[in-house]
Amino acid sequence: EQKVVRDGVILDEKTVAEEIKNLFQVTKTRKKKVVVGLSGINSIFRIISFPAGVPQSMLEEAIVNEAQRVLPISMDQVYLSYQRIPSINNEELRFFMAAHPRNATDALINTIILAGLKPQLMDLAPLAVARLANEPRAIIVNSWLTYVDIIVLSEGLPLVIRTLSLPVDSTSLDEKLPLISEEIARTVAFFNASYADKTLDASTPLLVGGDLVDNEDKLKEIPGVPEYPISPLRSPFIFNEEFPASQYMVNIGMSFRGQVPRAANNYYSLIELDALPKVYQPPTTSLRRILVPVVIAVALVGLYWGWVILQNTYDKTKSMQTELGQVQAQIIALNANMANLNTNSRTLTDDLNTRETEVTAGMNQAAFQQDLIDAQKEVNISPIGEAITAEAMQDLLDGLTSRLVKTNVDMGVITDLAKPGVDVVNVTYSSSESTINGIASSEDSIFTYARALRDSGQFSAVVVSSISNDNDSFSFTIITSW
Repeated sequence: EQKVVRDGVILDEKTVAEEIKNLFQVTKTRKKKVVVGLSGINSIFRIISFPAGVPQSMLEEAIVNEAQRVLPISMDQVYLSYQRIPSINNEELRFFMAAHPRNATDALINTIILAGLKPQLMDLAPLAVARLANEPRAIIVNSWLTYVDIIVLSEGLPLVIRTLSLPVDSTSLDEKLPLISEEIARTVAFFNASYADKTLDASTPLLVGGDLVDNEDKLKEIPGVPEYPISPLRSPFIFNEEFPASQYMVNIGMSFRGQVPRAANNYYSLIELDALPKVYQPPTTSLRRILVPVVIAVALVGLYWGWVILQNTYDKTKSMQTELGQVQAQIIALNANMANLNTNSRTLTDDLNTRETEVTAGMNQAAFQQDLIDAQKEVNISPIGEAITAEAMQDLLDGLTSRLVKTNVDMGVITDLAKPGVDVVNVTYSSSESTINGIASSEDSIFTYARALRDSGQFSAVVVSSISNDNDSFSFTIITSW
């Protein structure tokens, strides 16, 4: 009744709440969470866009500022809802925006709460109706009782929406049809002027719902109605034939919310924004609110057990530190013994090297003397011809004696000039040169030894043939010639 609801605004919240309670009792509906729909009367719809570079944190403020600029009404009088929609290119962000009156919204939500229900989200009637049309482009007209919704749907977006309140005294459809047809013509003209690249041609379907269903012929007979193919707005759900689905297009559109199929051949409206103001939205179950107390409790228990474990660990650590001190004392004693053993080992190694050098030199000298003896034997057993005289024998003996003397002198020079830091390991002696192999503590010691050999005047040439680094010592080879 007009004294209860007028122009989409609930005037008597208590009376309407009681009617809703009765409805739920009669139908034995126990659920309390509901989706509510608000008339589109005095609501304004716009599509706005921003550069793609606008930060996410600034989008809400940017949308509110843009709404203040484009809406012909104070923001204090409306609630603002919006939904992001696909962009034509990647250079902009597009949003579908709806501004609906605060007084009608507050009255509706208060009535729902008085009825003992809990609103979960809110839909706007013309957006719910537009959700039912699966056409790439269409004109939708839904008329019921004292209001009419006219929507122009293009490529999944309701680009033009007009919701009108019809005169109360126009009770019959015949009285409302001229006004409805006039508004259709005005809406089409506005769309064609605003969207010159998407003008509505004669093939655009005119989909009707509400009390216009089964009266398409009457609508065509009204002068001024565009010659568009008229057909009923179909429901995506299947009902019994007795159910007057055309009278409940808004309710059906609200039920279709969240179930709209998305595919290449589907052209259903993309708009499914929630118009329920944030102040009325139910508190969401935050995973953070659940986890924070649990994490705190677990952390406290963990701290207690951590303290117990830490105390036990501290006691064990003190005991182990005592044992560690004892072990460290034993290690120090062992290290001292190892140092003594290492010193003795180095001394024995030096003595062994000296002995090996002396033995090698003696063996080389013995080998040389053996060569002389063998040569002498050959001389003794060789037949002496008439040409060999006693003088030739004397010369041979003198040469052998000279070589033996030189060998002894050379060996004495080689060993005597080996200063500390140079050990002669082996000497190989021949008729024209000798090869000295040894070990030195540094390269400088090797070159000092070589210069001493050269300065002795015993050799015509002294050449350091090779030097190699063996950890803490240097192996070398020196060749002397005369």
